[in-house]
Amino acid sequence: MAKCKVEFVITSNKNLEAVYLVGNLKELGQWNPAKAVKVAYNEAAKAYKLSKMLPVNEVVEYKILANPTWDNVEVGMWKEELENHIFEAKKGHTENAAVGFFKNI
Repeated sequence: MAKCKVEFVITSNKNLEAVYLVGNLKELGQWNPAKAVKVAYNEAAKAYKLSKMLPVNEVVEYKILANPTWDNVEVGMWKEELENHIFEAKKGHTENAAVGFFKNI
């Protein structure tokens, strides 16, 4: 299957060393937080950045974690569960997301 490079750019008001992505594809851990992908903070961009090769035209669903456990998944302001981030992997796609709150942080 053909793959394309997707850029993830995640902003947060939290001061974390890294965040993690977990999602429906093998490349994103297949919803297993122990296999979540670490996204390091990029000081120049003031955001967490990651380039990932993903299958072209696949629907990608993911969540953002503060560490690789469901105990620290992103949530809404009132600690409510949020819908998955969803996009279709295309060549040159930049996936921008913002996270403000995590379940136990």
